[in-house]
Amino acid sequence: MFGMQVHSPFGRQRLRITAKKSLNNPYDGKWVSVFIKGDGSEFDFGVDYYECGICKFFDIQDASEITPYLCHFDFIQQKAMNTGFFRTMTIASGDQKCDFRWKKGVETNSEWHRND
Repeated sequence: MFGMQVHSPFGRQRLRITAKKSLNNPYDGKWVSVFIKGDGSEFDFGVDYYECGICKFFDIQDASEITPYLCHFDFIQQKAMNTGFFRTMTIASGDQKCDFRWKKGVETNSEWHRND
C-alpha cells in the first residue's frame, strides 16, 4: 500500500509538508529535510535530509560506527514496497546529506555500493 501511496499526489504532498515542518522543528534529535521536485526523467521526486535523527541518536550512544549499516534497511524496505527508490549518499557515511529519490516503474535495488 505504501508503494502506491508514495507516488500518489497525497503521498507527495505529505512529504512536502513533513519537509517544510522539519525546518521549524525545535527538538535536538530531529530530521531536517527539503522536498525535491524531480524532472520526471531522472527521478519523479525526492527528499534531501540534512539532519538525521538516527545519526544523532547513535552519536549520543557512542555507536556511530554502526549507523551506515542501518541505511541499508531503507533499500530493503523500499524494495519490499516496490517504490522505485534509489540513493547515492548518506550523512552516516560522511556525506553532507541523504538524497532519497523515487522513480515510478523503476525497480528498487537493495544493493547499495558507494563510488568512493
